[in-house]
This record gives sequence, structure tokens and C-alpha cells, in this order.
Amino acid sequence: MFKIIAYLVYFLPLILCSCSGGENYEKAYGFEKDGKSFIKLKGKRQLAAHDPVSVVSNETYEDSLVIQVPSLQNGIISGKEIPPKTGHYKYLGNVTIQEDRVEVNLSYDNTDDKTIDPVSWNGKYTLVRN
Repeated sequence: MFKIIAYLVYFLPLILCSCSGGENYEKAYGFEKDGKSFIKLKGKRQLAAHDPVSVVSNETYEDSLVIQVPSLQNGIISGKEIPPKTGHYKYLGNVTIQEDRVEVNLSYDNTDDKTIDPVSWNGKYTLVRN
């Protein structure tokens, strides 16, 4: 019984820290470049959970995701309309633009594991147009 309690005391904080994930910022940035439209999302991410020192220290770094969209006009953009980066899975779901709001509801079509993996950037944002 003592061993079980000792393991819980030692490993529970590690598990809880590793599950905290990241934090998405409130703003999404819409911009155009070379005649194409993009949305940039920013946030904080926790360092890799496979590194025990990083998990315990709870260190974070700033990250971003830039997705190309057909336009920045109001409407629903299907994930199939968003070109994935080379070597990445295709998107499923959608992005909704309504005035100064963006809602991201995307998943990766993980064809290797035959799963649908939600994107960590899903959520509602205030759209800032540049």
C-alpha cells in the first residue's frame, strides 16, 4: 500500500503538469500575401512532455499556426479547402468567419493511425485584419 501512495505522490504532479497543454491567445490575425489569404493563430505551448525536467519545470514557449484560407470574408470554410503544409495531414472540420470573430473547429485526418485528431488551436478568436 505504501508503494502505491508513494507512486501517486511522485507521478500525479507529473501527469497533471503534462496535461495542462497550452494556451491559445484571444486574437487571430487575418492577412493577405501574394494574393492569398491567411489566418495566424498564436499561443503558448508546454515543452515536450517526454522530457521529465521540462514537465516538472512547466516551461512554455510561444508558437503559432498559419493556415491559408480561400478568403477572409464572412462564411464557413471547410477543412478540405485549407491546404495542409507539405508532409502534414489534411484538415477536417471548418473555420467560421463572422465579422470580427473566427471560430476554428479543425481536426487532422491521421491516415497513419486511422484516427481524427483535434487541432490544439480550436476555439473562438477575435479577428484582427491587417
